[in-house]
Amino acid sequence: MGRDKKAEVHDEALTLALLDTLLHTAPVGMGFVDADLRFVRVNEVLAAMNGASVEDHVGRRVDEVLTGLADTLVPILTRTLETGVPSDEIEVKAGPADDQRWVISYYPVREGQGPVVGVGVVVRDVTEQRRAAEELDTRARHLGALAELGQRALIVDDFDGLLHEGAGLLGAILGADFVDVLEHDPDAGQFVLRLAQGFGAEVGTRLSAGVDVQAGFALHHRMPVAVPDVGQESRFTTHPAAHGLEAQASLTVVIRGPGRPFGVLGVSSKSPREFRSAEVDFVQSMANVLGTAAARARIDAALRSERERLRLALDAGGLGDWEWDMDANQVSWSDSLHEIYGLAPGEFDGSFEQYVSLIHPDDRQHVRDTIDAALQGGLETYTVEHRVVTPDGSTRWVAGQGIVRRKDDGTPFGMIGVSSNITDRAEAEYKQTVLFAAEQEARTEAEAARDRLEFLAEASEVLASSLDYRATLSQVAYLAVSRLADWCAVDIVEEEGDLPTTVALAHIDPDKIAMAADFRAKYPPDPYSDEGVGGVIRSGQPYVIPMITEEMLIGAALEPDHLEAIRALRLTSSMIVPLVARGRTLGAITLITAESGRVYADDDLALAMDLARRAAVAIDNARLYRERSQVAEALQRSLLPPSSPEIPGLEVAVRYRPIGQGAEIGGDFYDVFEASESSWVVVIGDVCGKGTAAAALTGLARDTIRGVSIRERAPRRVLRVLNEVVVRRQDEDPRFLTVALARLEVDASGARMLIACGGHPLPLLLRADGTLEEAGAPGMLLGLFPDVDPADVSVELRPGDAVVFYTDGVTEARGEDGQFGEGRLRALLEAAGGSGSGSAGSGSVADAEGLAQAVIDALDQFQPGPAQDDVAVVVLRVPTPA
Repeated sequence: MGRDKKAEVHDEALTLALLDTLLHTAPVGMGFVDADLRFVRVNEVLAAMNGASVEDHVGRRVDEVLTGLADTLVPILTRTLETGVPSDEIEVKAGPADDQRWVISYYPVREGQGPVVGVGVVVRDVTEQRRAAEELDTRARHLGALAELGQRALIVDDFDGLLHEGAGLLGAILGADFVDVLEHDPDAGQFVLRLAQGFGAEVGTRLSAGVDVQAGFALHHRMPVAVPDVGQESRFTTHPAAHGLEAQASLTVVIRGPGRPFGVLGVSSKSPREFRSAEVDFVQSMANVLGTAAARARIDAALRSERERLRLALDAGGLGDWEWDMDANQVSWSDSLHEIYGLAPGEFDGSFEQYVSLIHPDDRQHVRDTIDAALQGGLETYTVEHRVVTPDGSTRWVAGQGIVRRKDDGTPFGMIGVSSNITDRAEAEYKQTVLFAAEQEARTEAEAARDRLEFLAEASEVLASSLDYRATLSQVAYLAVSRLADWCAVDIVEEEGDLPTTVALAHIDPDKIAMAADFRAKYPPDPYSDEGVGGVIRSGQPYVIPMITEEMLIGAALEPDHLEAIRALRLTSSMIVPLVARGRTLGAITLITAESGRVYADDDLALAMDLARRAAVAIDNARLYRERSQVAEALQRSLLPPSSPEIPGLEVAVRYRPIGQGAEIGGDFYDVFEASESSWVVVIGDVCGKGTAAAALTGLARDTIRGVSIRERAPRRVLRVLNEVVVRRQDEDPRFLTVALARLEVDASGARMLIACGGHPLPLLLRADGTLEEAGAPGMLLGLFPDVDPADVSVELRPGDAVVFYTDGVTEARGEDGQFGEGRLRALLEAAGGSGSGSAGSGSVADAEGLAQAVIDALDQFQPGPAQDDVAVVVLRVPTPA
């Protein structure tokens, strides 16, 4: 009875130890609640999620620890205790502001086949997943609204109606109470209210455009201005209520135009609120669409006015105009041109043939030759004088001037022109000038947009080329000085609270890099200034100086020599833009123009901000990858023996090659340890899958084998206990593993080895005489079935004998000839095996290190590309007498 009681206590302690190991290594929150709803076990992950220590949980009721979730959790726990039915994947809101999302599963725990004695709880934090989904949905709605408004802007001529549509979209998507549009009157220095949605202000009301009001401040600085709480705002002296707008939070963005800004767009709410960066970008994008529509409306109005003026001028001067569409073979004439040719309105049928028939027979060939020369010779304009014969038989002289219209490839598709006796040429030149200017402006804007996209695409390619963000930032700095600046510097804050560090410095003239570095070293930027790099990093807002004046240089100089040095740089304009990713400012990019004389404008700031956003994301991703890799590498090391294994009286060689990167760890493992005096355990295994879950199973298997091997000498019994442990966790993680385990005892005559295998490739025994055989008996995979019974096989190792343990990463390695296979491995070991005297039978070394390295060398030669699986090789050899 005493021994049975001790065994029962020992088994219970072992079970608790295994449970604690699982709780400690699990990547999710786990806990156990007894029948009184008191915490019995919790791991550190669950304790941290609940905002209390493990000690604060144990012994206390659930509703005492989690008061905010008691109404949700207690009924489910009670139902699970009463019914014994698990409840899986129940999502709840958590956190002090219900801003977290947890998915909780409840599993009844029974005492053997008896009643339910408690509930196991598994908690996963899915907050970031839900937030990411909400962010994607928000961006989709933003993009949909922008696309809808953009399409309307292309086809709708009613600009005021477009303003109301845009305001309606903004109010609906952002939940704003008020939307207003203020058109800027630069001559009067005032705003004119064009739209008032949600409040009773009268359209046409004039308002101040000074910097003491939010709208004027935004327009002056050409940047969005957000006020989360009007009551806490001190930058502006005029409250929105003065204009009939009872708002407590507001956002104002500039409605840009091709020349000057059209005005500002405001979005306001009756209660304080924060405006997220995505919302600011959305409102700014809507304003950009409205700005484009406003510019189009201005151009359309100007063109209508010019057409009316041209028609009056033609009629007053007796001129007639025409247009020839070559594809349709249709010529359209003005009424005045009918008069010039002596025709009544409508008598000209619009064909080129009738036009030629009206020309005097003696002049027809000359006119045809002139037109053909213009079309085929690439001429933009042509002039011709010829006679026409009117229907009444009279002859008139007409001086005509035409313009050839061509596609981008130079192919002509038509002509336009005028005919007159006196003023035709002047009017034609005027019309040509208007059309040419509009075309050039559109082409210039298109080329600028293309250059910006090419620059950002090239920068994105550079940023994505490497995870060494310091090197890529240096390339980005050189890219910036080739397109955007004469000087470029990048400063990074490595850790929160650190001062900025310059990681990249570039100049348009490479010979001046050293001078720039010396200048920065002698006069480093003040990290505590509100106007430099430090101020931009603290505020997260750009700092722009469109034109650097002499007064600014004098104010910035620290001493006379410093002033002269600054003057020598011939600085013109500067921008400092923040590197912001995931709400954190990681540094800043400084862009300065000097020799080029370039002056920064709104488009340049937008381009720089876009570049900075992409660079910040690259930095943040690189840091996240570095941190993840460091954690993964530390975890990988923890799963292997801390030092090279040694067994007195045996040669031991190990080769281990994991292929996983980042969190892709786990896979193959090995271990060599002393189980008792003069008794050693050698184990090699392979866990299904990769990643942290596989790593957790690897750690569980390694610790279980070490723990059980202390009291169990038979390898098969160790594997049976390991199988039971893994089977118990199948509901949580349905993984399995293979293991080959051997227990060795060494003396002067050799070694005795007891081997058991659970689904793993059998070790290969290389005798001193060069013969090769398998050691052990095949067994079932571990973790799939509750009952497995591996066989223990005894093996005697004499001097010169070696045993090779390996994982399937060796035999399943793929090369041009298929898999490496067991046959190649056997042939390799037979060729590398030694004779009874210990000499290499084929000229190759036969010690443990030589055998292990021969396997790795053969794999490298067989598969020249990267390996597809982990590889682990452990070689034990009894040395031959000296």
